[in-house]
Amino acid sequence: MKIHGPNSTQDAAGIAASIATDVRSWHGWTALHIEVPGMDAEAFENAARSAQAVLGSCLKEVEGSAYFCNGQDLYVLCKHLPERTLEQIGAQICDLVFVDNELAACCESYDLGVRGIQFAEAVFSGTGEGWPPKLSIDSGEESLERPEEEALFSIEARQGPAKVLLVEDDAVTRWMVRNSLKDECEFATAQSAGNAFSMYVSFKPDLVLLDIGLPDNNGSEVLDWIMRNDPGACVVMLSGKDNVDNISGCLEKGAKGFIPKPFVRDDLLHYIRGCGTVA
Repeated sequence: MKIHGPNSTQDAAGIAASIATDVRSWHGWTALHIEVPGMDAEAFENAARSAQAVLGSCLKEVEGSAYFCNGQDLYVLCKHLPERTLEQIGAQICDLVFVDNELAACCESYDLGVRGIQFAEAVFSGTGEGWPPKLSIDSGEESLERPEEEALFSIEARQGPAKVLLVEDDAVTRWMVRNSLKDECEFATAQSAGNAFSMYVSFKPDLVLLDIGLPDNNGSEVLDWIMRNDPGACVVMLSGKDNVDNISGCLEKGAKGFIPKPFVRDDLLHYIRGCGTVA
């Protein structure tokens, strides 16, 4: 469990924007919101330290993040933790940290795959930012040799089966994805970031399945390049490192979703049918 705070409002807003972008990517995640209105800054910092101790004890081995925001809100996101369990931990925090100090705390839990939008709205309501969120795409610095055309792609009417480009260095994963999709789409592969640029220009895919970890660069850099040159592209990230930072960072840059490894075929088909045309 990674704990941010006590001034992590912008971090929480970024996560909320990522959730709102594609709730499906957050299947298997649960969240908790504890609100304690009317606290002064010193009281909140003291309460945050106590709450961190409880989180560290109960969720030490759980993948996820906690955010202390605006002097009155605590948001906790967990992977593969039942909603009921997280709700019980929230009640424990309220009793041990806030009720004992005569503070009124409100607690609500969420299954993000079902109620992700409601959680995102709650976060943005607490931050005072507008809803729906506006995601900004950071162009970053180019570090690989890439095609230099200003406008490489134009909007065209797509016909026939979807064209899928898999950017993945692991041969077993390439075989598994190809075998899963062989009857569903036109398929091409790139084994590195360098190959991905040329393949994207020549193949013009409807969907890119992009591994975050590549041998010659981070998949996030490939995503940056694609979104700069083809802002309407449909890119879905693949990674075994399915933590919050990877998911939120890629979705903020423009990725349409995130599929953790080992993947489920239905998840691949969901994005193919959403981004392209299946014969």
